[in-house]
Amino acid sequence: MKPSLRICEVASPSGCSPETIRHYEKPGLLGTPYRTSSGYRLYGTNAVARLGFIRNSRIRCRSPTHGSVILDMGRAPAQC
Repeated sequence: MKPSLRICEVASPSGCSPETIRHYEKPGLLGTPYRTSSGYRLYGTNAVARLGFIRNSRIRCRSPTHGSVILDMGRAPAQC
């Protein structure tokens, strides 16, 4: 499915500001969004859940090293 949510549509339900979302894109925590011909960022529906995961990880983990390990776990495919 093609990404269809603009940054403001992802920001509100995730509890993150558009600036925070852009910040998370830079180190690759959120991934690179699809861009329209006008330059608008478009996200898939999974971006809201990912942002929530990142946000909660940052709140719970004061150590940057520990926080990055948790974020890496969130990136990995589930193995059951």
